[in-house]
Amino acid sequence: MMYSTLDSAAISWKTTYFLTLQSYFILRDSLTVVGGKTKVTEEKASFAELMRLNKRLTELESRYRIATRWNRNDAQYAEVKIAYLKEMQQRLKVSLWATVSRRHYLLKMKAKYADGQKIAKKLCKGITKETCTARKLLDALNTSLSQADETFVPLALADVLSPVSEFWQCPNQASSEIPVSIKRDIIEAHLLLKRCDEELLLLQTEMHNVIDYYNEKEKKIISVLHKITSDGTSQFHRGCISLLRKLQLEVELFRSIAVSAYASVITVPKSHPLVDAGHMCVIDASDSSDSEYESSSDGE
Repeated sequence: MMYSTLDSAAISWKTTYFLTLQSYFILRDSLTVVGGKTKVTEEKASFAELMRLNKRLTELESRYRIATRWNRNDAQYAEVKIAYLKEMQQRLKVSLWATVSRRHYLLKMKAKYADGQKIAKKLCKGITKETCTARKLLDALNTSLSQADETFVPLALADVLSPVSEFWQCPNQASSEIPVSIKRDIIEAHLLLKRCDEELLLLQTEMHNVIDYYNEKEKKIISVLHKITSDGTSQFHRGCISLLRKLQLEVELFRSIAVSAYASVITVPKSHPLVDAGHMCVIDASDSSDSEYESSSDGE
């Protein structure tokens, strides 16, 4: 926990007191003593601001019963300073990470377009903007880290611009999780996979519909064959039966081709049981009528 020695109520006023005191010290340090007289840089404005800060400090000290004003060597001052710097560094890192991730995403988008295209120019402007923002955030982060550790070596912009750089791989970095760009790719792949599953279901439904279509068509052909066979055995009827049986064979052929083509995707019976039963009945009836016709022809 960042404020391990401070309770939540104490954080607010102690941080406020620290920031006010820090501003007061910085402004006071800008004063120089020449010949026993105090010279204020930008005299009136600076002195007025110094008085305002001093008044604010006095109010805080009275409200929170601070007997002696903190100085830079006090343990309380150092404690709150470290806690504040850690919080600020964490916020700067989060903002910097978001900026670097956006820039990385824009670079990936730009790679898909030619440099002369209008959208590529817009992406270039966005990349430049994010780079400038990253530079400002990095400057602030370097300043904060230098205040916390005088031996700290400032980071270069190139050290943090890539989401996969060593800076973001540190286990202590809260932003060293999976990069946003990679998360976005994972989400897009997940949505694409779901869409593929939906398309596969639609294709399977269409395949079943094709098989059902051929089954229903053959049922209708068989129904007509039954009716014609029962009506009579004239040459007209036998001609109709021959044409219908030819059509039935074509339907069976198309259905067989469809079943073979769809076998790796769906499971369907190679033939419909009702269709087979009807088909056998028609074949028997038509065969008997054909034999009668052949017998009568021989007798003539």
